[in-house]
Amino acid sequence: MNSLIRFAVVAAWLSLGFANLDAAEAKRHVVLLSGESLYGSATTLPRFAKRLEQEHGYRCTMVVRKEEHRFPS
Repeated sequence: MNSLIRFAVVAAWLSLGFANLDAAEAKRHVVLLSGESLYGSATTLPRFAKRLEQEHGYRCTMVVRKEEHRFPS
């Protein structure tokens, strides 16, 4: 689980820090990863993404793990 969290933090940092360096007016992009079923992040992260888009002007993409696949750890 710690590996997944580290991966998500690094992915978010990279997408925020290096996305669209040439386009000064482009929206920053956040990629949200949901890969577990215990905490229901597939339901709560879309609400968080909507808030980021509406209140802070980010562009958000959701990546949800399918049961037969796993995120690298």
